[in-house]
Amino acid sequence: MFRILFLSVISSSILANICICQYPGVDAKYGYGKKKEIPFYKMGCSLWLKKQKCSKKVTKNINIRLDDFLKKNLKDSKLVTLGFVGHWKDSFDTVSFLSDTPLGIVNNFNVSVELQNTACFPLKDPEYIYNRLSSMKFNKDLYIKVSGAQTTSIGMWDTLSKKFKYADLMASVDSRSQIATFPKCETYEAKRCTKHQYRESGTCIKDGEYKEIKCDLISGSSKKKVWRVLN
Repeated sequence: MFRILFLSVISSSILANICICQYPGVDAKYGYGKKKEIPFYKMGCSLWLKKQKCSKKVTKNINIRLDDFLKKNLKDSKLVTLGFVGHWKDSFDTVSFLSDTPLGIVNNFNVSVELQNTACFPLKDPEYIYNRLSSMKFNKDLYIKVSGAQTTSIGMWDTLSKKFKYADLMASVDSRSQIATFPKCETYEAKRCTKHQYRESGTCIKDGEYKEIKCDLISGSSKKKVWRVLN
């Protein structure tokens, strides 16, 4: 199944001096990759980096430690933005990664970190991620934020077809917040989703309450699918 170019673009809240897009190799410590797909991951990183407003933009294999690069290039920045293009496993993988790379950057370089994971399922369980992130020890004047899809991600394809503009069901977790952040149901309800997301579900907020939202067939259609808020 083609998920290798599924790329979501999420804007940083403040200007980062350094943007680093990471991709997985066949021996990836986090996420997973396939040898024949690596050129596509790098292509996706190039597209992601073009959307970022940073003075320094690079693409790195996710297994490469970033310390030496940051020592040479970080300068006076208060924020490092990380992107990821490739395959991802689940929220457990997200927590493992957060406790390694972003946490290490915050503690070693005294800057905040935003992670924009464009793969499938990095925010499948936002509450679990929030609970684990809240327990991590770092300077609370700084922050760690992670954004990504709760379900399969179609990412950059929404730039090619307006009908799939709201196909990616997003969520975010921010150490500065008291809870995980879910989208408003009205943003997604009755909007098109894809065959790759069929019967997948996540969480949205309607009238201040958490609701389950699911990708399902449009009534009377055997192919077209939309997001439906469940009672």
